Amino acid sequence: MNKNLKTEYRHAIKTIALFLFCTSCLGEDFQNNATQTHVVDLDRDGHMEIVVVDSENPGARVAWMKAPADPRQLWTIYDITPRTVDLGALHSLVVADINNDGNPDIITVEMEWMKGDKPPRWWAFLNTGNGQFESKVILDANLGGHEAEVGDVDGDGDLDVCAKLWRPQKDNGNGGSNHFSYLENLSK
Repeated sequence: MNKNLKTEYRHAIKTIALFLFCTSCLGEDFQNNATQTHVVDLDRDGHMEIVVVDSENPGARVAWMKAPADPRQLWTIYDITPRTVDLGALHSLVVADINNDGNPDIITVEMEWMKGDKPPRWWAFLNTGNGQFESKVILDANLGGHEAEVGDVDGDGDLDVCAKLWRPQKDNGNGGSNHFSYLENLSK
C-alpha cells in the first residue's frame, strides 16, 4: 500500500471524527441518527462531499457536508431541507442526475412509520449548481418508502425511482396494505 495514501486516509478519518463531535451544527439528534450517507462531488469542485439524511427523529433533515481545506478544522454543513416542512423518518438516499442536467441530484422518501407534518412524501432535491438545491415533492399520495433506488426501468434513457415499504400503516394511500412503488421519470 502507498504510504502517502495511508497517511491521507488517516487524516480523513480524523476530520470525520471532528465533525461527529460538532453537535451544535444541526443538533445532536441529527448526527446520532444519520441513517443514510453518500459520497459524491456534489458541487463539482473536484473534491468529494458527504450527503446525509437522518431518521428516527421527528423533523428529519437532508444535508450535505463539505470538507475543510485544513483537515484539523470542522466540516461545513449545508442543511437543504425546506424550512417550511417537518419531514418524517428518512430511510432512503439516492444521489443521481435524475433531470439529465449533469449535476447530481438527491432523492429521499419519507417512511410511513414516523410521519412528518403531512402524510409521507417522495422528495427530489434538484442540484442547480454551486451547492444550491431546489426541493420538489415528486409523489404526494400518502405512500411511504424505504431503501429507494433509481434506474432506467422503462428503457427510455432517464432514471426512474422505485422503493419498497418498511411497514404499512393502516391509513396509507393503499388502503393500509403493503406496496411497492415505481415512479416513471417524466422530466424529458
